[in-house]
Amino acid sequence: MRRGLETLTLDIYRIGQYIAWRLWINIAFDLTSDPQELRELLDVSAKSVNEFIEATLAGIAAQVQLEHDELTRGNHADRLEVVGHLLGRVCLM
Repeated sequence: MRRGLETLTLDIYRIGQYIAWRLWINIAFDLTSDPQELRELLDVSAKSVNEFIEATLAGIAAQVQLEHDELTRGNHADRLEVVGHLLGRVCLM
């Protein structure tokens, strides 16, 4: 299983979002000096970036959950149980 991956992924995406946002703010200020236009540009941009990040993280979370479910059910679960028994026997010898 990917222990800690969810937290690490969230951190990485948030750091990337922050860096990209800072760069975008500088670009936005270079594009216009009109306060209303700048406000609208940054508002639309913030919504777009947030929706992208949330959708991406939701997709990653769904994939991690799917992989977790596969590992804890069916053949993978059976294999893990067998390996656990084998390792238990090895430790006892």
